[in-house]
Amino acid sequence: MRPVTGRMNQSQQSFIGLISLLEQEAAIYEQMETLLGEELEALKFLRASELGELSAKKETLALRVKALDESRRLIGERLGRTFGIAPEELTVTELCKFAPQGVGERLGEVRNTLRERAVACKTLNDRNSRAARRGMDLVGNAADFLLKTREPDEKVYAKKGPYAKRKAPTGPSVVSRQV
Repeated sequence: MRPVTGRMNQSQQSFIGLISLLEQEAAIYEQMETLLGEELEALKFLRASELGELSAKKETLALRVKALDESRRLIGERLGRTFGIAPEELTVTELCKFAPQGVGERLGEVRNTLRERAVACKTLNDRNSRAARRGMDLVGNAADFLLKTREPDEKVYAKKGPYAKRKAPTGPSVVSRQV
């Protein structure tokens, strides 16, 4: 009987550790969401240096998520072995079924929060990606037009309109008519 209690304590600690990891991930995704909003503003106003800084911050957060995901995977596998859950069926939802009362509910809530934050970040990231692509297309098309125009009458900077054929004045410039 005692080993079962010890195993329950160990598994309960694993569940609490899993909840903590998921909460940390959710907090990181919340930070990422803020950065993605700032990134859209920087894209709109072509603030290249700000985009570079934001990119570095996003990479740092992504590395933290990757480390937390690895820890989550290890805890999940340990809990899966403890409760006889096949690896292909191992999900947080499945683990909730084996968690102690109260812990399972909390685990489900944190899973939902993390999912919501991840979906929000994906949506923002997709929007930013489209905005960046449109900006790159615009710049690329403008550059192509400028570089591929070969005929003199197609030159972007050629004089056109009423000033195109006007000759420069030959006499002195008049600054004032009063002498």
